Formats: sequence, structure tokens, C-alpha cells
Amino acid sequence: MLFDGDCAVCNGAVTWVLDHDAARVITFAPLAGPTGRGVLARHPALPEDLDSLVLVDVADDGSERVHVHSEAVLRLLEHLPGGWPWAARAARLVPRFVRDAAYRLFAAHRYRLFGKQDACRIVDEADEHRFLP
Repeated sequence: MLFDGDCAVCNGAVTWVLDHDAARVITFAPLAGPTGRGVLARHPALPEDLDSLVLVDVADDGSERVHVHSEAVLRLLEHLPGGWPWAARAARLVPRFVRDAAYRLFAAHRYRLFGKQDACRIVDEADEHRFLP
């Protein structure tokens, strides 16, 4: 999961995923860091100024599928336990262009609504390996 490190909503999402990912399968990296920049470089179809949540699914053969906007959120939910995969399936009943428009509208106003964050949650040692540069 790549995220905007300055965004209070994104940092809240990271905290939420850490609390809900019981299997500890999701790893995290800031979009502006080396890992995030590497993903953007490997996928030139993505805009360079992307500030969305990005989910990178890595297959066993090392190939990557990159998801942005609402699809990134729904793919993320599919990796979590409980009813979250069902919630993602239900949300897919809404056409993607509608979901993405709502996502972009929210994203455009997130700093004004929630501000920026200059500090993140202190990660315990058990989860340190989940944060990539």
C-alpha cells in the first residue's frame, strides 16, 4: 500500500489497516519514498503527480498489478478478514466511474477537511518490517 505521507486521512488509513490486518499481509510505503517512486517508474502509465492511495498486488512470479483510486481501496479491503471483502463486492455494484469520481472529489478536499500530518503512529517492533522505504 502506497500512501501520501503528508495526508492525515492516508496516515489514518495506514493505522486502520495495521489494526485490521490480522494476517499482516499488507506492507506500506510512502509515495514519495524510494519504494513508491520505483513503482511509479515501473508503471509509466501512472501519472507522476499521483497522490492517491495505491495498492500494488505482487504475484508469485514478481509481476505487479497496480490499483488506484476507489479500486485500490476495494482491493485493500479484499485482503482483510471478516466482512470487508463482502463490503468491497457490494461497493463494486456502483460503477467504477462513479466510485472514482467520488474518490477524486474527496481526495481534492482532504487537506482542507482533515489537514496535513507531520507525525505518524509509532509502529511496534512486530510491524516494523511492514514499512518499506
